[in-house]
Amino acid sequence: MRLLQDPAFQLILLVFGIHLVDAGRLLWANEGLLLNTGFSWRAMTGSDAWRIAGRRLVLPLLFRPALLLRLTWQAEAVRPAATGSAVQDVLALRPLMVWGWTLSVLMFVMLPLTWALSLGDGVLAAVLVTIYCQALGLALHLAVMRRQLGMTPGRLLGCALECLVCPPLAVTLVARLSARKAVTGDFLATAESLLPTQRWAVLRERTASQLREEAEDAREAGDAAAAQRLEQRRAAVQGLPISAP
Repeated sequence: MRLLQDPAFQLILLVFGIHLVDAGRLLWANEGLLLNTGFSWRAMTGSDAWRIAGRRLVLPLLFRPALLLRLTWQAEAVRPAATGSAVQDVLALRPLMVWGWTLSVLMFVMLPLTWALSLGDGVLAAVLVTIYCQALGLALHLAVMRRQLGMTPGRLLGCALECLVCPPLAVTLVARLSARKAVTGDFLATAESLLPTQRWAVLRERTASQLREEAEDAREAGDAAAAQRLEQRRAAVQGLPISAP
């Protein structure tokens, strides 16, 4: 109980709590995320083991910044992939990610470590000042890129206040900005064009397995037409090529 009365420990719990809530996303069964942490694209579709109100919980932003594309796919047909220009519009946010990575290290490594090693209030204060300086740097960098990103002054002010008032939200700011981009297209077709070969192969097989299970459920429910459509889509998904983008 004495531990919970420590202001520094309370601060760390608050930082981690805010981040855990902000890092999660709830996806429907036909939704998927494509995320880029600054190196390459990955795909996330959620797990049946973590369901809330019929949706699947994923934590794509846990302790890291990332560009996010949230797309859907249909059981009936494969739609066109997101256009290259739309994806490049999202990738334009990538220079801002360095601030998110720095803030992540400061808040989720340096801050707990300073407390755990009892380095003193002076070191703790220095870490906190550095966190706010990084959040300010992110806000200023965003201001410099405002015209390039097509942000209104009001939107820029909102993002800057978000960073400075609550630095844990600054870690995932790039993800929220990328999610607001007008990117449309089929999740699977876009994943095929963006993912490295091995990751695309895993996603393709996972999706085919999900469609097989849904077809079995439809067959058990007596909906033969739906089961047939799902089986046709499963065959179409399995027929998608595995090749490097």
